[in-house]
Amino acid sequence: MGIAAEHELKMRALALGILLTLVGSPVLACNICHSETATEVRHQVLHQDFARNAAAAAAPFPFLLGAVLLMARLPKRFRTEEILEHA
Repeated sequence: MGIAAEHELKMRALALGILLTLVGSPVLACNICHSETATEVRHQVLHQDFARNAAAAAAPFPFLLGAVLLMARLPKRFRTEEILEHA
């Protein structure tokens, strides 16, 4: 790849980055996000008992991680590939 081709590729990547930045700006104009209801929800979740809300949201993750680790450590005979080969 020549220097001119590399320069053109960088310019296209820059143009795409600028375009994607401009596409994100309609999010700032969201009527729902700036409504009174949204403000109340944010207040309830973030200001009142934040630690409890965060703990409730994070509680399932250790159990899910444990299930994934358990499945990864199972012997090969219990894995799906082995079961499907014998069917």
